This record gives sequence, structure tokens and C-alpha cells, in this order.
Amino acid sequence: MGRYDFVLIYCRVNNVTNKDAFPLSRIDDSLDALSGSQWFSTLDLRSGYWQAEMANVDKVNTASSMGTGLYEFNVMPFGLCNAPGTFQRLMEKVLRGLLGRTRLIYIADIIIYARTLEEHMSRLNEVMTRLREAGLRLKPSKCELIRREVNYLGFVKFS
Repeated sequence: MGRYDFVLIYCRVNNVTNKDAFPLSRIDDSLDALSGSQWFSTLDLRSGYWQAEMANVDKVNTASSMGTGLYEFNVMPFGLCNAPGTFQRLMEKVLRGLLGRTRLIYIADIIIYARTLEEHMSRLNEVMTRLREAGLRLKPSKCELIRREVNYLGFVKFS
């Protein structure tokens, strides 16, 4: 049996929403930061947006009639114009102090990199601890751990 996904179109909601201009990381800057590293791990959050709780005041804006009643999302659905920035902000809050020279995030994709294996293991442990403390779950099938070569944001990066 196949899997069903449903899609809600939020054009009307997005048209009247105050836009959040929270910046996403520049992919080219992210890739440049990896140079000189020998060890990499990539982490991908399981259904990333669905791990971000909606503020009670915003839930009404996600309401949709499904035939059996009116339903509101308790977690952030795909399609809201501010979802990418909101999720990026959440990830930066969870990983605050760890970002920059050793870890990068682009929405739900995280890369940890280091010159030595010992350094890499320490950084990987720090990130995993923060994610666990925040209650964020990974999708193991999309994670690559302790590698010399990884695919990050569609680019292959190797030492």
C-alpha cells in the first residue's frame, strides 16, 4: 500500500501575512566554510517543519475543512511563507554557540565538519545532545555519519 500526502495551499493566508525576512544561509558561503576539513557528518531532521510547534494565536490561520470538520495544525505545515525563516531561527536557537566554523545548518539539513576525527566526534556529540534536549528527531536513513565524503545540499564534499 502506498503512502498518501495531503497538500494545503496557503496563498490567501500568505498574501495577508507580514513577511519574516529572517535570512537563510548562503549555500556558496556554507560550502566555502568546509574547505580544509577531513571529516564530515550530515544530519537531516525527520519532517522538520512538523517538529516546530505553532503558536496558539497562529493555529487558526492553518485551519482547513476536511469534510469531517475543521482542523488546525498544532505544528508548522509546509506552504506557509514564513515557515523557512521560522524553522531556520529555531535551528539557530537550538545550536546557538555551535554554528559557524564547525557546524552549518540550512533549514533541516545540518553538516558537522572538522580537521581531525577527535574534533569531529566531539562536535557531533555536542550537536546530537542539543537536538535531543530540544526534542528534535533525525531521519536516520538520510544521515551520513563520520565520513570523508558527503552529499550536502546536493553537492558532494570530500576531504
